[in-house]
Amino acid sequence: MLEERDRISADQEERELVERAKRDPEEFGRLYDFYVTPVYRYVYGRVGDRAHAEDVTADVFRRALESIGRFQWDEKPFSAWLFGIARRAVADHYRRAGREVAGGPLFVDLPEKDIGEPFRDLDLWRAVDDLPEEQRQAVILRFCGDLSFRQIGRILGKSEDAAKMMLYRALKTLRKAVRGDDGTGEG
Repeated sequence: MLEERDRISADQEERELVERAKRDPEEFGRLYDFYVTPVYRYVYGRVGDRAHAEDVTADVFRRALESIGRFQWDEKPFSAWLFGIARRAVADHYRRAGREVAGGPLFVDLPEKDIGEPFRDLDLWRAVDDLPEEQRQAVILRFCGDLSFRQIGRILGKSEDAAKMMLYRALKTLRKAVRGDDGTGEG
């Protein structure tokens, strides 16, 4: 019950902050402060280059600031809307660079301080890159963006349980790819 109350309180706080930012662009800075790290980690996980990740992240927040007045509280929370902008900004980055979003190795020069412990292994990053798009998004949102299953589900248009299952399947696939076995450890 306490967890549900905390979630409702956090949702209400986010709603109030967004509504203030709609009226006063100065208030947008608080949204930026709250979301810049998970958005940067998500973008970095997609582009694999610090300078490009910084540029794309700046573009995400520029777009969000320019369009926050049109944001509507529908089924999705602000975070889902913001990460939708991030997904489109990453796609635009690759279009401008003449590459497809899902094409080629995305995870090259990975600084340890910018990624989670499990993602220091280049073989693992390559395996993440080979996942189906939605599973790759779920893994990056969870481990780079540090988002909850609920947030991941909302961003991807899935239920919380579907997001958990998607991540479970992705991790099972990654385990097989990295170990080179069937996941039992006997391969």
